[in-house]
Amino acid sequence: SSGDKIGELSERQQLVLTDPQTSGGLLVVVEDSFCDEFEAVARDNGFDLSPIGYTTEKGDVLVEIK
Repeated sequence: SSGDKIGELSERQQLVLTDPQTSGGLLVVVEDSFCDEFEAVARDNGFDLSPIGYTTEKGDVLVEIK
């Protein structure tokens, strides 16, 4: 279990993040300066992507949802 590595989550956040239909291979990290280009290439190839967050300096937990 990774419960000690993830910050507090609402029940809805937990359901979305652990839904087996969305688990695995869907998270992509792109440097800010390439976001527009990446999204355009993805869109041109039939992917409907939406940014969901950003990275920060390491804190007390590995993942924190706000």
